[in-house]
Amino acid sequence: MRGLWKFAPLVVLVTAGVALGVSGGAGATGAREPYVNSSLHSTDKDVHFKAGVVKVSRATVQHDLIGIADKTGGTKKKPVVEGVFEFKSASGPLAHVHKGSVVLLQGSNVLMVESVAHKGGKLLLTTIPAELTQLVSSGKFTFNGAPNWKGASAEPVVTGVPSTRKGALVFHAPGYPYVARRGGADRPDAGTFTIQGGSGPFGYSLNFTPDGANREKLSGTICVGVGSICGNGPANGVDAELNLSGFVDFSDLSGGVDVSTGSVTGSDFHIKSLATGMKLTYKVVRADGANENLDPPVLHIPLGVDMTIPGDIPLYVKLQLGVLVKFGLTSKNSVIYGGVSLDTSGSSDNVKLAGKSADGSESGDSANGDFLDASDGGTPPSVNLGPAGIVVAVQFPKIGFGLGWTSLNGLAYVDVITSLGETAPGAIDELMPCTHYVVDYSIGTGFEAQLGGGKLGLAFATPRTVLYPGKNATNPTTTDCASS
Repeated sequence: MRGLWKFAPLVVLVTAGVALGVSGGAGATGAREPYVNSSLHSTDKDVHFKAGVVKVSRATVQHDLIGIADKTGGTKKKPVVEGVFEFKSASGPLAHVHKGSVVLLQGSNVLMVESVAHKGGKLLLTTIPAELTQLVSSGKFTFNGAPNWKGASAEPVVTGVPSTRKGALVFHAPGYPYVARRGGADRPDAGTFTIQGGSGPFGYSLNFTPDGANREKLSGTICVGVGSICGNGPANGVDAELNLSGFVDFSDLSGGVDVSTGSVTGSDFHIKSLATGMKLTYKVVRADGANENLDPPVLHIPLGVDMTIPGDIPLYVKLQLGVLVKFGLTSKNSVIYGGVSLDTSGSSDNVKLAGKSADGSESGDSANGDFLDASDGGTPPSVNLGPAGIVVAVQFPKIGFGLGWTSLNGLAYVDVITSLGETAPGAIDELMPCTHYVVDYSIGTGFEAQLGGGKLGLAFATPRTVLYPGKNATNPTTTDCASS
């Protein structure tokens, strides 16, 4: 390890998410569900729904929703994953659903209907996530309390690979939050939830494990490359394997959002005693005959971990993970190792939005970290004959909240970003190889408009505000030069 460091901020894309449910309580008609295990509380005030909103009760959802499938919609240049919801029949409020309807599945989700079909007496709704302002014209929504990871559960938000437009839909039985899960509040601790899958050149296996009521641990692997070190058989291309471990711990959170005349007019989000940890190590390989560069696309890992307060309007506090990988290896048969660790502690972080103007504040933030390399046993030794460059950035945690059961439908957030850049000249360039490291980190906050109405990017986002190290802090670049 190369000692303590502090560095400049870096922004990366969100590529994975978990959701921590906090459903609003205004006008709730259902009884408190026996499996709820959380001290989070929510209140809704002066809520006025948009005309034409179709409200489907929790009882109807649990009784009549029999299947959910995913398919690819949108255009070829801008595809979007659509959810197809299969109901037993078009009875009750479901009889009034048509293209363009906003459907409130009480306590679980809010959907914009893209198309309506009937098959064998069953009702099929093709949908995309709806925005809060498509659901209500006005209202004030707030929540507060402490998390309880020991009462959490995990469900994939999107299962498998979406089918093509011409492919047959594959329906799976709906799970929580659409239907009550088995067991009650006295059930044992949730244990470890493992989310596994793949998309394009990526593969991933992530584990989320409660460690007491307030702490959630992360471990797992993300792989990039086809026929790579992450799959079966020997490497035959430029491949990367990232091993992650970390945790998030906080004692209390609160927040809310105000809607007036069909627009979000204000929002806030507060986290107390936030402590985080992240350890990242990576292995990048270029086999004989491979192209030296690989520019992977954005990876979205759909998964969910939730603690829910039942109610009509489903707001969820979301814990997300993002990873960005860029690398180039000029020499064949090269293997590059590297890593970094970062811990933050003792912080309380706040963000407020008024109109489209956002500001944030913090107190007690601190951070320290180490390089991980072969000189101290943090990683195995690298083998590279030519220059190599690697940048790996991890956004963990990203804690925010938004509407509906999807990790991409957020409002306010607080995050921690850690990145490591490694430049290795190689043994041909220098008889004594000198590896340079540059590490950046920051604690930041901001607001993001929800992904609804078929939009694939953010409809609105404030610039990310760096809360720590702070505007007046020096941001030195640190490098390390040692034989690997």
